[in-house]
Amino acid sequence: MYYEDNSIKRAAFPVLPNVRPGAVDEDAAALPDDIAFRICAIREAFEEAGVLLLRPRDPRPPDQAPGCALAPPPALADWRARVRRDPRHFLSLCAQLDCTPDIWALHDWSGWITPFSRPGGRRFETTFFLCCLKEPPPVFPDLVEVVDCQWSSPSEAIERLISKEILLAPPQFYEIRRLGNFASLSDLHKFSLDRESEGTERWMPIILLTADGMIHLLPGDEMYLEDSNFLENCMSTEKKTEEIMNEGKKFHRIVLYNSHNYGDYTDYSIHVTVLPKYKHVYPKSCVVERNAELKGLDVDSVVSEHIQVNKAAKMQRRTYRAHGWTNPYMSSPCHMEMRRKRTDCS
Repeated sequence: MYYEDNSIKRAAFPVLPNVRPGAVDEDAAALPDDIAFRICAIREAFEEAGVLLLRPRDPRPPDQAPGCALAPPPALADWRARVRRDPRHFLSLCAQLDCTPDIWALHDWSGWITPFSRPGGRRFETTFFLCCLKEPPPVFPDLVEVVDCQWSSPSEAIERLISKEILLAPPQFYEIRRLGNFASLSDLHKFSLDRESEGTERWMPIILLTADGMIHLLPGDEMYLEDSNFLENCMSTEKKTEEIMNEGKKFHRIVLYNSHNYGDYTDYSIHVTVLPKYKHVYPKSCVVERNAELKGLDVDSVVSEHIQVNKAAKMQRRTYRAHGWTNPYMSSPCHMEMRRKRTDCS
């Protein structure tokens, strides 16, 4: 097998410790899903953004240091075209560069399933991997699926969200807020290593339509129903969002105010009063007002005015961090934001 020839041996798979609980390898000759998904993610990063998450072939187990991306290969456009025609050509690229996909640099972070919103709507099951890098990788959008990219800190992303320069879908908003628990990239990287054998949760939000917005209910919320009927249906009420929020106590939800279309709503909020599973962390409860005028205030003060932790009266001020590259002399890491064509996001 190519994988055997490129130092990806089945005997070495246990070195990758974050196999999801309950995973079963029914075919002894097949790659485990956790390996296959990582290779797929690394291939997509190359195909769409020109980022090569590879490591030189080496029989020794990888260390636990943050990874690094390679410079793009000569004839990048040609290789992209070949990989787009046949994904197996990505392995040919690895062979030519005498490298192997750096599956050890990708850590399980979360899993999301698109909730039902309308009949016939496109839905996806998505795995989020965390990758901490030593330095910023060169990025070359393919201008087909990715038309632009930008590195930004979470606070910058939230500021652009408030000013309506960008749109964050609910999972991305939730995950950026979740990463706000970490003060530095090194803290985040250590956390991902310490908990990687625990696995991750896979969530399918249930949408509750209110009179003036919508609520994405997540597992653990008192209104979340383990009912197969809501795999293909939304919940609805004639009550306003504020009424629903005043009635509850056990929250794990994302609230979208003033519209039933998440591209148009003006306020975002996350409400969490439940404990996380698998030694993971949940974001702190917060509200972000997209219609707020900054008027010289930093985004932290605009957002943190509304932060409540488990509905306690004491307000907490937070800063916002994300994963990706950081200058070793700075404490704030970054995340890369890639803008896709609208047709790919519908």
